[in-house]
Amino acid sequence: MSQNLLRPGVPRVMCPHCSTTMRLVSIEPAGQEQKLFESFSCTCGFTCTTQIESESRQSL
Repeated sequence: MSQNLLRPGVPRVMCPHCSTTMRLVSIEPAGQEQKLFESFSCTCGFTCTTQIESESRQSL
């Protein structure tokens, strides 16, 4: 399977240091606030975590 294939549902994040595509490492819930933390990692060693709202958890 080619690394360049786009996968629907997986965000495409570019590394600010080396401009390559970062890999989704984990998705963690953030309590009852209907938010998630996504962690991304790059082959250059840079990592970042973003906070998003979970639309699927809003209906629970």
